[in-house]
Amino acid sequence: YFAETRGASFNIKAGLDNEIRERYGRFMYILASVFESGMKKKLFQKIADPYHLAVALDGLCNTFLVLWMESPEKHPYPADPDVILKILFEGLIAP
Repeated sequence: YFAETRGASFNIKAGLDNEIRERYGRFMYILASVFESGMKKKLFQKIADPYHLAVALDGLCNTFLVLWMESPEKHPYPADPDVILKILFEGLIAP
């Protein structure tokens, strides 16, 4: 997918040094722990592994950003950040 959309030589970690990768890893761990804590407190439904939910939220945010950067007129970044959150949380939050 990335080779087709970004070019054959696209590398997801290109340009990221070790410090940035480590910070990103810590951020994802913290985000996953938020989901895990919410599940333990019955605030979130157990619809997926907490780390996978963190990856999904990160991916949603990144996809909206990339689309906006490539064509801001065609794909404006949502003025209301809750749009992105609702995509994930509508099915996650316990009734």
